[in-house]
Amino acid sequence: MKVKTNILSFLLIGLSILITSTFAGEMRKTFDFSEREISFKRENNYDAVLIRRCFPSAEIGKPQLPIKPVNFLIPSDAKVENITVSSQSIELSGEYNIIPAQIPKIIGADWQWTEPNPEIYNSATPYPERVAELVNEGYFSGRKIASILIYPLQYIPREKKLILNTEIIVTLQCSSATNTGVYPLRMLPETEKTFKKMIESMVVNSNDAERFSPRAEIVEPSIPQKFAPTKGPSQTGSPISYVIITNDELANTFQTFADWKTKKGVPAVVRTLSWIRSRYDGQDDQERIRNFIKDAFINWGTVWVLIGGDVNIIPYREASMRFYYHDLLRVSTDLYYACLDGNWNADGDDKFGEIDDSTDLYPEVFVGRASVENTFEANVFVTKVINYEKTSATQLPDYYTKMLFIGEDLFERGDSKGLCDTIADYHIPVYFQKARLYEDGNWSNNLRHSQVMDSLNQGFALIYTQNHGGPEFLRLGASQSRRLTKNDISSLTNGNRQSIWYCITCGANKFQYDCFSERFLNNPNGGGVAFIGSTTWDAPWSFFSIDTLFFDYLFSDFYRIGEALHLSKAYFIPVPYIQMAQFGKMLLGDPEMPVWTNTPQPMSVKHLPEIPLGPNLFKIRVTTPPPSVIPVTQSLVCVMKDNEFYAYGFTDENGEIIFNICPESPGNISVVVTKHNCETYEGTCQAVPKEPYVSFADKKIIDRTGNGNEVPEAGEIILLPVWLKNMGFGTAYNVNATLFTNDTFITVTQLQSFFGNIYQEETRLGEPPYEFEIDKDCPDNHQVYFALDITSDQGQYKDTLIITIQAPRLIHFRHIVDDDTIPPSRGNGNGYAEKEETIELPIVLRNEGLGQGDDVTAILGCDDPEVIILNNLVNFGSIPARKEKGNTGNHLLFRLSPNWQGKIPFTLTITDRYEHIWYDTFYLVKMVAPEGLSAAPGRDYIDLVWSPLQGTNLLGYNVYRRTDTLNPYSRVNELPITNGTYFKDLGLERAKTYYYAVTAIDSSRNESYYSLELVAKTNPPDQFGWPRKMRAGALASVVACDFDRAYPGLEVIAADYEGTIYMWHYDGTGVISPDGIFADTKKPVYASPAVGDIDRDGQLEIVTLHTDFDSVCSYLR
Repeated sequence: MKVKTNILSFLLIGLSILITSTFAGEMRKTFDFSEREISFKRENNYDAVLIRRCFPSAEIGKPQLPIKPVNFLIPSDAKVENITVSSQSIELSGEYNIIPAQIPKIIGADWQWTEPNPEIYNSATPYPERVAELVNEGYFSGRKIASILIYPLQYIPREKKLILNTEIIVTLQCSSATNTGVYPLRMLPETEKTFKKMIESMVVNSNDAERFSPRAEIVEPSIPQKFAPTKGPSQTGSPISYVIITNDELANTFQTFADWKTKKGVPAVVRTLSWIRSRYDGQDDQERIRNFIKDAFINWGTVWVLIGGDVNIIPYREASMRFYYHDLLRVSTDLYYACLDGNWNADGDDKFGEIDDSTDLYPEVFVGRASVENTFEANVFVTKVINYEKTSATQLPDYYTKMLFIGEDLFERGDSKGLCDTIADYHIPVYFQKARLYEDGNWSNNLRHSQVMDSLNQGFALIYTQNHGGPEFLRLGASQSRRLTKNDISSLTNGNRQSIWYCITCGANKFQYDCFSERFLNNPNGGGVAFIGSTTWDAPWSFFSIDTLFFDYLFSDFYRIGEALHLSKAYFIPVPYIQMAQFGKMLLGDPEMPVWTNTPQPMSVKHLPEIPLGPNLFKIRVTTPPPSVIPVTQSLVCVMKDNEFYAYGFTDENGEIIFNICPESPGNISVVVTKHNCETYEGTCQAVPKEPYVSFADKKIIDRTGNGNEVPEAGEIILLPVWLKNMGFGTAYNVNATLFTNDTFITVTQLQSFFGNIYQEETRLGEPPYEFEIDKDCPDNHQVYFALDITSDQGQYKDTLIITIQAPRLIHFRHIVDDDTIPPSRGNGNGYAEKEETIELPIVLRNEGLGQGDDVTAILGCDDPEVIILNNLVNFGSIPARKEKGNTGNHLLFRLSPNWQGKIPFTLTITDRYEHIWYDTFYLVKMVAPEGLSAAPGRDYIDLVWSPLQGTNLLGYNVYRRTDTLNPYSRVNELPITNGTYFKDLGLERAKTYYYAVTAIDSSRNESYYSLELVAKTNPPDQFGWPRKMRAGALASVVACDFDRAYPGLEVIAADYEGTIYMWHYDGTGVISPDGIFADTKKPVYASPAVGDIDRDGQLEIVTLHTDFDSVCSYLR
């Protein structure tokens, strides 16, 4: 046995000798490996070598050796510059013919053996040369992770020798980095605690988790406040943990779901796509939605995101990737909404998630989708999830610890059985009852269709399956009749015994279709509450590590389904061949939903049944039921009353928590107590009036010195009439109230208002109105908390008044170089600034804030002596929030001398009525127009794509449209398109011709000429009798022919993924049946049907090509 010591240093590109980071130093970790951890097995006359807690390498044709992915947590403002690796190694005795790495086996795809790479296998150089390498750096919720791949074994192919690196010491040298990733500016204590635990579970230097975490403001939720989230994300107002994104039709249904989340201590809001479109820009709805989620994560501290609707309501992002024999694999994914760093399109084309896009796959938020299309389905989803969270052991005593495994032979006998049994025996607790239905190579009775349906109707808490199949079905064996179809799933009747299904089947979760997973979630009489599966191909062996880690996390501290899934995938981001699972393995369901991992235990909750109006110390005690009466610690307790107060926190070591609450009106106080694997408690405490109690009722904003829009804006003086109401018992005499605030942007100038006597249930206006001044530097969307100290002859009362201040934010948005020959300009009229020209410069400003800009002016300046400014001042009047406006009257005017070079910038100073000042510097340069504009029309939209321009000063692009060549263009996008060269133009008329052009714009707001015009036309209206609905999705084109010569016109023939062949007459009526079904082949149809007189009998036949891991032609008359 030989022992060697190696020291290697790998220098990364871009080494900086100037270190200015707050952290610059080394991080070191030692990894030990033992011969006892190594095992071998024979495959195809080769040796496959395994090491515990390692994964096979996947460089196809090269020796397949174990790799160990490890993650280091480094400071968010640091980067890894250099890796130094030292190792102790031994040579293993014997000779080894190491198997070459193979293309992963994809369910449903052809697979071929890859021969060894002769260059590698004839070499005497150890493979791989490096025993450790940096493969990725990314941000996990503002925490930066550097991922390393370690190779414990090296192989000398010519000598057939294996070298074991028994000790590998990895040292990272870090220096400063300019990027710090996306991180929250505030968060809740439980969020900080959860993310800290996640990071500790993922990295090898867990002791640094506290030191290297972002410093966000921690909002204490146990202090009662009004639940008052801002309309848009803000650092003021209530923090929001949970966001639901849906459309206007489904908003009320999902509001019920948000109310439940809020009520149990997970503050939630619903925001619609129409609202997002009005507030956020982007090249398509996906980017607008992601921009909103990013804003919510940063300013609200959002953790959970539910996509509330099917893909026609809230679209998915299509990620593009290479996967071995697929040059370009397009994967439907919602991961785009979870991973918020970067833009997923660094190379600026129309494809997202490519290797060239430097896509950061670490999540900032946890995302799930409720794939519903109407209020009925949305109500089914909401009801099922809420009932799941509230179920008790007395209702379903034998349900919570039951798990079903279903496995079909995938490539060889018993292969899926082995995978399922590994999950069952090593990753699921022993107290679970495990039912196993396997094909096991002999079509045994326990995998018959009836047996599977009977098991599903029993209602297992968890299901894990490994099967061939697709979006429409799961195969139960080689026989085509043994299938579990989506129609079977719709017929399940397991009631409240709702399942969570983790499915390994290609495309079973392909949610852009009416697919298997959607039927499972949307079944009102059974099915389940969550489905995890692939939207694309699935590779059971290559992705199996994600499966095992998911269940390991689920049965630990990460029992919420969204965090368990995202975390199990994030651990394997350094492993390149798992990227398809990163994109494709998606959750249909509520990401925050706690999964029952044991039978829920009852809790005994004690609190007062009623309290008087006004301040109260309200204690809740949580214990186990008598006779044990053991304190239940860390149970989540939430109390709330209407819009008066909201607070939540966790019980202490005595099982107690005390809230200082102040009910202002009679009614119920909600008390909800939850804890994982404990039954939910819902109770109330009655707030009762026992004497007069006066509180705030209403207000009015009068912007006395402002613009009269009744919106409090920075710089204004506000009159504030206030109404108080007596919600108590009896009359409150001689009521007056004092208004004050500690907000540094507010000065209260009229503190007191008098209300006289307020009778029981009466509302009264105070005189005089309050008055306060808003500082001109008050930020936009800033919430101010005013305190009202109210006194009467009967007592004192306190209340809170929240007012949101808006402010303008003006930017130089665009300009036009007018160098024509019409005075006062004088030039050649080419639209570019050139020597010896006199130029008019019409300016457009944009108000990015929510407050109106009034009496806006802009002053032009330039320090270049070769520029003579003739008119430096222009006026704009008022610019409303989120609008743009050009200057009124004369334009800016200047003359360029013969020596002008354009190297000294112009300056623009923008001011308004309240002396807000904004500055911009810009250059006047020529921009090149984009090329390669093309279109892909749809029903009511047109997708536009063009070739990207190169240049460091490029800001983005503008898209222009007109309906005929006689009218001028109108800009379609509100803000420049900065994330690639793609735009979806929505809301168009059917069968209408549109004319498009694209311009480029730089950071100085210079805009190019129009590109060459493109003419595109939306799809025509559906003909009478169309469209026709098929039972399943189609992967092939339709055929039109005169099949039925006795009927006028041609017939249309189509086939779907379930093997159904359809034939309709030209008017949409079915040839044989009303729904158009002509025949059922029982096999998926992947190719277009063909029609011909096969047997030369004078009649046409239909020919279809099927594939179910073989090829069969079927002839149907």
